[in-house]
Amino acid sequence: MGSFERAMAVVQITLLLFGLGSWVLVEGVSRLGMRIVGGELAGNGSFPFMCSLQRSGFHVCGGTLIHRRWVLTAAHCLPIEEVWIGGVNRDVPAEFEIIPVKNYSAHKYYFLGSASTYNDIAVLELERDSKGRVVTLATNSKADEELSEQGNATAVGWGQASTSSHSAEVQLKQVSIPIIKFTDCLAFYQQLDGISLHLGYVCAGGLAEGEGTCFGDSGGPLLAGPNNVQIGIVSYAGPDCAQACLPSIYTRVSDYYCWILYASLQSLDGTGCEGFTEERVPNSTNINALSSGATCRVYDGQAIISYPTPSPPITPSASVQASPTGLSSSIGTSMPESREPNSTTSQGQGPGCFPGNAKVELASGRVISMFDLEIGDIVRVNAAHFSEVYFFSHRSPKARESFVTIETNASRTISLTGGHLLPRVDKNPISSRNIQVGDIIEGDDGSRQLVVRVRQFLESGLFNPHTRAGIIAVNGIVVSCYTEAVDAHLAHLLLLPERALRTLGISMLGTVLHQDRNGSQLSRMLSGTILIWYQYNSMARSQQL
Repeated sequence: MGSFERAMAVVQITLLLFGLGSWVLVEGVSRLGMRIVGGELAGNGSFPFMCSLQRSGFHVCGGTLIHRRWVLTAAHCLPIEEVWIGGVNRDVPAEFEIIPVKNYSAHKYYFLGSASTYNDIAVLELERDSKGRVVTLATNSKADEELSEQGNATAVGWGQASTSSHSAEVQLKQVSIPIIKFTDCLAFYQQLDGISLHLGYVCAGGLAEGEGTCFGDSGGPLLAGPNNVQIGIVSYAGPDCAQACLPSIYTRVSDYYCWILYASLQSLDGTGCEGFTEERVPNSTNINALSSGATCRVYDGQAIISYPTPSPPITPSASVQASPTGLSSSIGTSMPESREPNSTTSQGQGPGCFPGNAKVELASGRVISMFDLEIGDIVRVNAAHFSEVYFFSHRSPKARESFVTIETNASRTISLTGGHLLPRVDKNPISSRNIQVGDIIEGDDGSRQLVVRVRQFLESGLFNPHTRAGIIAVNGIVVSCYTEAVDAHLAHLLLLPERALRTLGISMLGTVLHQDRNGSQLSRMLSGTILIWYQYNSMARSQQL
């Protein structure tokens, strides 16, 4: 063992002695290992292929015997010095076949990051042949899915009996956990900031608190079916272990079956893996998977999963390439009252506006509706800033209009006309009529809000306040002050003279451009010009489509 490995071993032993052993140091990178939480003790001989992977005399990870000379585990467990095979009680070494590791190999494109891990798989070559029984591996996605459809799988490993424990269990444990659809798993993890899932994963657990993989059980197997076929390798258990609504993540064995044969120097002839190279992307059925849009909340320790109601067809329009930056506040809202479902498909064809009962937050902390908002009010535009409302392009309390209503996973609801621009996280802004379930928009507290439902309603009032920032927080969601009728940056630039004059107490546009037939003559002329421009653009887009 080299000096670097010795230093890592000393640090890890020190952490264990001071009760911090739940962190496993992997080649200088802090990495949460995982151990079984809940479950029950495994019987003697129940899992003869199970391996305890040892470094400096300590159990650090799990693994499985896949060939008389090879063991399968997770890449982040490396390096490993010794493998204990086939036993149950680690206090009785005589139960195990103990063999030193000759060599090990991780996937060429293994990557360990703070928000994602790719190709977390490795094989260990033993110094001599083992006499133990080998595990059966899932060889293809179809077989994998047939096993997964049976509902539950079994995770096996040594380790902590609870999240509060800091010492590994000496007795092998097993826990039965449900297999979670990958599309649902994507949806749950999208609710976490910055967490992404690689296509070569399978998810399990997370329907109840206190049962699943946790600190120290990395590299161990996820087994399915009556014959304990290995379908996964423990890789990641979320920000904390055994949490409801956060399934554990396992490297999907069937996606890497060819790599396993290739890395363990086994013949590829007749396996369907002929010509395999590590440059190949896993041939996964997850490759085109999209988030289901499901949301998950915890009630009395159990996960309650809700699915979005299918939204009505949305008329496509040209993509918008520009938008002022987004903003932030946490105004939790419920569904507005006095709303009528709209069966038409127009989805608010007029210029972008909000209904009268939409809410904004003033600098004083008071929350008011659009009906009560006035020129000169200072409203929230992000978590740290407020901006002055300097005019309304629409202010029509008596109007009845069709609005697109968007709901998020955090129960925030916003209604806006179909042409109004809505910023999206890490994507170009989009008109509300084109928003899709699964899009991520920004909350006014800086949070990532997952769109889970899109509907359409008729509501009262038609308001479009403009702030000096060009953005505004409405019902806890960051939105633009502009529409798809004119490029948002251009529109903001064209209104620069008005903003400058307002600073001097002068106005070219008056209070509003359109206010129930009131307003200046210039206001009405500009309102008519904007409406004609909007209709022209809409016709042009329709002809292009």
